[in-house]
Amino acid sequence: SLSKSEKIWLGSCVGFFCAFLISGVANGWDEGQTKCIEVDIRYLLVVPLYLMLRRFPKSGKFLLMGCVLAAITLAVQSGYDTMILHKERAEGFYSPNLLGPVAALVAVWLMVSRELMPRLKWVIPVLVLGALYAVLASGSRGGYLGLLAMVVLWVSLVGRGYRRLFTLLLVGVVAAAAYHWSGFIKDRVDTAVNETTGYLEAKNPDTLPLGSITWRFEIWKVATNAFLESPIVGVGSKHYDIYSKKYADLGEINPAAVSDGHAHSAYFETLMSRGMIGFIFFVGMLFYPLYYFGSTYRASPVTAQLGMTHVVGYAVFSLTDASTFIMGNFTSIFLLCMSLFLVWHQERIQRAAG
Repeated sequence: SLSKSEKIWLGSCVGFFCAFLISGVANGWDEGQTKCIEVDIRYLLVVPLYLMLRRFPKSGKFLLMGCVLAAITLAVQSGYDTMILHKERAEGFYSPNLLGPVAALVAVWLMVSRELMPRLKWVIPVLVLGALYAVLASGSRGGYLGLLAMVVLWVSLVGRGYRRLFTLLLVGVVAAAAYHWSGFIKDRVDTAVNETTGYLEAKNPDTLPLGSITWRFEIWKVATNAFLESPIVGVGSKHYDIYSKKYADLGEINPAAVSDGHAHSAYFETLMSRGMIGFIFFVGMLFYPLYYFGSTYRASPVTAQLGMTHVVGYAVFSLTDASTFIMGNFTSIFLLCMSLFLVWHQERIQRAAG
């Protein structure tokens, strides 16, 4: 039978799907809602997937074995994009904003799994460097921040005393060196800082020419206003274009923020499209596993580290990107990997308890 923790997480996933249905019906079901079914149904289908994986509790090992090949593929693809095709950013098969976060996850999971794959313990550092190169080449700021957050978390979990402090300082030095010596990283970071500073200091930001970051500020303003119009159930999925045009006509946002896209933050997107009902289930789906892995950490540190870094990575990626929970590829990675880590962690806890 399912444990209480498993029921809470799976219930949060199902609740998140139900919030999508409630919002869609409440706002008048349209073509946009129908298009979203393809992705959102995965929050319901994760239940039979999870039940199947419980029959193979150690299947998470195959994911880690796949990370070996993934690191090589990511490094080769990134090198091909930037060195052969001379692209400014490594794009992979889909987008740099997917490649960067995925490469960050692979790099951290490989670091965590050294003791689980002792035969590869001398190869793993090379694979990690390959995955880190892919993160760098992607130019994904979400990937950079997510990687930093995951590494800091992992070091905080495995380090002790002065060793932990020294390692954290080393991480800071490496990050500062990467910023100083890599013109690409420096440009990406400086652009974000300068755009944010200019936007906050501007007397009338609605008239500023928008860059990547300031554009998001205006988009989040749209999402916030839309949420305030319907705070309980939201305004429905795929309705960003309607509300961005509405607020632009009212002079409340910069007209350059009008688009057919989404809120470019999973948190704002959820509040806008599904209201507080959806947001509560979203928080449970994303952060309850972090609590569970943390509270049972001593029973199985390695699987807890895998699960906790997965949660923190996605939580940070989602700050400036909504694709993490509204696009099929990102959503599938989150649900499948979380299921694998939870099942594996449960098995190791039960085994430790005898």
